[in-house]
Amino acid sequence: MEDELIHDLAAPYALDALDPEEEREFERHLAACPRCREAVAAFSATAAELACAVAPAAPPPELRGRITAAVRAEQSNVVPLRPRWATAALAVAAVAACAAIGLGIWGAHLHSELSSPGQLQALPLSGAQGSVVVGRHGEAALVVSGLAAAPSGRTYELWVMRGSSAKPAGLFAGGGGTTTVHVGEPVGSGERVGVTLEPAGGSPQPTSAPLFTSAVA
Repeated sequence: MEDELIHDLAAPYALDALDPEEEREFERHLAACPRCREAVAAFSATAAELACAVAPAAPPPELRGRITAAVRAEQSNVVPLRPRWATAALAVAAVAACAAIGLGIWGAHLHSELSSPGQLQALPLSGAQGSVVVGRHGEAALVVSGLAAAPSGRTYELWVMRGSSAKPAGLFAGGGGTTTVHVGEPVGSGERVGVTLEPAGGSPQPTSAPLFTSAVA
């Protein structure tokens, strides 16, 4: 993995969201990288502080409606939705699940408290329950709860967005109680993260309006 890209794994590592091979590679890197050790410590400490701070909250009803409408638009290419849990390799620890709930509810408050140098920035989601957590170097992770699995032949796609432009930043399947996804592009000041439902394999540009977006960094 390229030297600069491996720094972006600090957030998903702290949230137990790497696959075993990525985790081993990152841990070898971590032993010799003070920058990543600092980032992992910051992400882990924030998750611990927020753990189980509030009771679970259901995702907004309109999110299901938007996803259902997108699926119906592609009805000939999909099969009926079936619940599906994320694989064990991507399962999020209980602390991270509780942190996602806390971030979603307290996001606006945390945005100001965690945005000082050396701290994290929590960008609350609009249209879903959760947040995008951003480190000081732009490394980021999406934590969202209550998101249905993408239907057959479709995938969720992450975008780092500035104004009307969007850079693809990763694909994920969704499903399960809480989904944690590494954002594959740095999130800079003035940018936000959005999620769309795309054909399997993803798209070079969004094909529809985002299902949900984060606040602007």
